[in-house]
Amino acid sequence: MAANKETTGVIYKCPLCFNTYIDVPVDTFEDGKYHCVKCGFVGTKEELLQKYAEFRDRYKLRNTRIPLEEQRKF
Repeated sequence: MAANKETTGVIYKCPLCFNTYIDVPVDTFEDGKYHCVKCGFVGTKEELLQKYAEFRDRYKLRNTRIPLEEQRKF
């Protein structure tokens, strides 16, 4: 496994495996990209953080009550 000196102490989870509720850590290799050992995800830090943002966007209204009238608009 490669050592990641830039983010020492930060453990990133694979965003694709995280969507299936399995926490698989990703490793940084010499090419500077993050690699998942389970699903084969390969991406830069920006791509990884973008996938996290997409995941958060799906659940941003989780604790908000949406009235029936608003639901019918969609």
